[in-house]
Amino acid sequence: WRTAARSRASRRASSPWASTRTTPRVSPSALRACYACSRGPTMFEEELHGPPPLVQQHTSMVLSVEVVHIEIGDALSEGFGPRRFTSYRLTSTVRENVLNAFGGGELTLASGVTCRRRFNGFLKLRAELLEAWPGVIIPPLPEKQTVGRFDPEFVEKRRRALASFLGACATHPLLCACPLLHSFCEWPAALRSTVLQCAPTQYVPSAEEFNRTGSGEPLKSALNDIDAFALQAAKLRDVLKREHVRDLERSVDLMELAQAYGSFGTSDFNFALRPLLAKASQTMGVLSTLAKLQAEADQKALLNTLKEYKHICSSIAEQCRRREVAAKAVESVLIELKAAQFALAKAVGRAGVERKAADLEAKVAECRGRAEGAQARLALHARTLSVELSRFHATKNGDFARVLRQLSAEHARSTAATHEQWRQLLAELGSVPGTPNGHVYAPASNLSNGYGGARQAPGSAGGGFGGELSFMQALQQHTSPPATLQVPSAPGAFGAAYGAEGALAAPVGGCGGSPRGLAAAQQYSPPVV
Repeated sequence: WRTAARSRASRRASSPWASTRTTPRVSPSALRACYACSRGPTMFEEELHGPPPLVQQHTSMVLSVEVVHIEIGDALSEGFGPRRFTSYRLTSTVRENVLNAFGGGELTLASGVTCRRRFNGFLKLRAELLEAWPGVIIPPLPEKQTVGRFDPEFVEKRRRALASFLGACATHPLLCACPLLHSFCEWPAALRSTVLQCAPTQYVPSAEEFNRTGSGEPLKSALNDIDAFALQAAKLRDVLKREHVRDLERSVDLMELAQAYGSFGTSDFNFALRPLLAKASQTMGVLSTLAKLQAEADQKALLNTLKEYKHICSSIAEQCRRREVAAKAVESVLIELKAAQFALAKAVGRAGVERKAADLEAKVAECRGRAEGAQARLALHARTLSVELSRFHATKNGDFARVLRQLSAEHARSTAATHEQWRQLLAELGSVPGTPNGHVYAPASNLSNGYGGARQAPGSAGGGFGGELSFMQALQQHTSPPATLQVPSAPGAFGAAYGAEGALAAPVGGCGGSPRGLAAAQQYSPPVV
């Protein structure tokens, strides 16, 4: 406990903004009122009061600091000619539950502060954050573009990317307390002090703790692992995009089918079928809407999440490469130090080279200082990147679990609604009325006609199912298992099965018709419709 307390005190004293933490921290009761518990609040509490300022995993790891919400909007084109640029309005709003926990006052006045920044300012901020915090995963910014950079679609796309970047920085356990971010957003003193009070005091483990946990070299294969993960995520996103396109095409096909049903019902030959065709057209229209909504839900849920983590993977790979560069810089400084020490050892004790020996001693001291600084920065980079990877995995697992649950619920609701539409359509199609010219045909005659039977008038003795049955009842009887056929001896076989006029006297398995049909009925099995 004493070692941990001393390490925390030393880090606070050596931090670049140690002088800014002069405001006393709030009471533990006020923090407990708005901090997340070990497993976080319920969904109802979060919707009612907003997210807690300190969102934690089931362990002690801090995932995000939810104090300020930054919105970016009101894109404005300024300047003329080659000096023309687009600026964006930044609005920093303190969350309602934080205002209630900290008592308002000056913090209420600080909420809603605005400023305007251009894209070059965002690029400069990110470069400064990368230099000040080695190992921190900072979301990338969109690349600069010369042609079409003032198009409304491009400006809106860039605005969303900038909002995602600032939102990630404002909720990061380390970056939220950085003076660079505070100055960029022009936060007042009351807002800065509140963010500093809510920021965790110990996020990156100390060197002693990092070595004591036996972490070893967790970043040895981090670059290969993150590249493989990004490749797998890209493949999954490609498959989902193809499925998304197919869902949209399915929606268009269903809408065209609805129009075709409606057009088919306008024919005078389909006067009696017009109500049923109108119902079918209406059902196809509803199914088209359901398919489109499902495609949009897939787009919002999983595709956008995969796109976001694609950018995060590029940031992780960037930090891994920067760590390799830092390791090579340490090796270069150590080689230079060894060369200076070797030259100093040769010059010591020789007459006439005292001045050279003094210069070599100064160079050795300077190289030793640079080597110690480079090694300390490399060690800090490794510890920070290690805890950032743990935070990445915890956030990724939670986000994808939430998205998959949401996607499953959306598909379940869509499937249930689709089945309900088909059931309603099936109920509407329970009976088939007569045609407009007054002729009524038995649906069973059409079915039996396909197996060699002759078309019969309704209610006749033969003709399969009889003319008073509905189409669905006839179809049900037709698809029922055939009765056991007992074929008499050869002389009286056809005489027993057929009447005087050649019609089938008793239907066998739903098949009526000619002797050819009767001979085939022994091996006939009705199709499953």
